[in-house]
Amino acid sequence: MISKRTKEALAKKRAEGLVLGRPIGSTSSYCKLDEHEDKIREYLNAGLGFSAIGRLLKCHRLTVAKFCNDKNLMDEDRSDASKKRSIERKKVIKDQGGLWECPLTNSDFVEKYRDCFFSLNLLSKYLNISSGILNTYVKNNNKLATMLKSAEQKQRNAVKSKRQLEREGLI
Repeated sequence: MISKRTKEALAKKRAEGLVLGRPIGSTSSYCKLDEHEDKIREYLNAGLGFSAIGRLLKCHRLTVAKFCNDKNLMDEDRSDASKKRSIERKKVIKDQGGLWECPLTNSDFVEKYRDCFFSLNLLSKYLNISSGILNTYVKNNNKLATMLKSAEQKQRNAVKSKRQLEREGLI
């Protein structure tokens, strides 16, 4: 009954020539990341990826990526540099055979991982090695991999709302 009246009213408006819905091509001028633009620039300059920035700002990585593209925060040099680093990393891994001795204890490693915003890429820059070698090191060290996953989970739980924690049975 309500549906029928609604459809009739919309048909009447259309017949009068009124265009219904959002105008084509228009979007909201508000973005929830506008107030964080300076922080996002800092994070990008520090070498953080969209996923890490999204975790810090409590939003999805694709929201961060779209915001950066819309605001032209990404340099063309950044994508070219990323490709060059990837090629260099593959060469280093091949040259060193993926072998590396970590100068940190496991607990110190986890602490530095936290300091680097839970990013192995930033940690590899801190340790001055290839991120591929660092990934291989973590994969081969089961105890360290477990400690890193635990630290990440604690961080995720720290940013969840009380209601989410109750729903998941963590409280």
